[in-house]
Amino acid sequence: LALAGFAAGLAPIYYAGLMSAAGHLSWQLSTLKLSEQTDCLRKFKSNRQFGLIIFVAIVLSKLIADDNGGMPTCDLNTFQQVPAFRVLLSMRDMVVDQET
Repeated sequence: LALAGFAAGLAPIYYAGLMSAAGHLSWQLSTLKLSEQTDCLRKFKSNRQFGLIIFVAIVLSKLIADDNGGMPTCDLNTFQQVPAFRVLLSMRDMVVDQET
C-alpha cells in the first residue's frame, strides 16, 4: 500500500492513514482468540474499519494535494470545491445562525 501511495503521488497524510490502518491490524492480531468463534467473526467484520481507514486516507490525500508532486496545501478553497464539504459548511452556518 505504501508503494501504491508513492506511485500515485499521494500526500503525506495518506501515510498517516496507513500507520493508523497498521495499528488496527496490530490490534486485531494481538487480541485474536482463535478458539472463540465470536471473536474471530468480530475481527473479520472489523476489516470494514480497515478499509474505511484506507479509503479516508486516500480521499483526504487527494483533497489536500496540489498538482506539484502531491504536496499538501490545506487551503479552504480546495475543500469548498467538494460538494460534501459545502454541505457541511452550510450546516455549520445554519447552526451558527440559530445560536445568534
